[in-house]
Amino acid sequence: MACRLESTREILGSVSLATTDWCGVLGIERPDLAAVKDHRDANTYAQLLVALLERGEPMTLAQVAARFEEAGIAPRDRALRSLQRCQPGRAPVYRDGDHYGLDPHDDDVGLWVFRLGLTSSAQRMSARSFARSRSRPIGCASPSSARRKKA
Repeated sequence: MACRLESTREILGSVSLATTDWCGVLGIERPDLAAVKDHRDANTYAQLLVALLERGEPMTLAQVAARFEEAGIAPRDRALRSLQRCQPGRAPVYRDGDHYGLDPHDDDVGLWVFRLGLTSSAQRMSARSFARSRSRPIGCASPSSARRKKA
């Protein structure tokens, strides 16, 4: 029995990740890179994620650099150098040849989407209420109910 490593394209066969609606899987609207470029958490890697979400299909680093230039982030040559240095092939981004794609099912992509404010306001509110509900150990009274008991 011969064993060989298969590329992502061979494994997927005729099903292409390029046809996957990454934003639909994440439950977000298609983002605009120009609108996110000045966000405090928008480093080169985060901007790469947004460019991939915006395009909706795998891109080469040269294509991403061109999009960075269009969005007013940096000149193409400087953007390409920054993209090459930011370790672009780490999760949730994957590399297939010269193209970089996005795994929308990776837990990290959801964190980046949240950090960059790309989620809907309803999703942000539910995440905040969940975080508040988990901020104290289960079975502990809320601070307001503890004050009422003292009075």
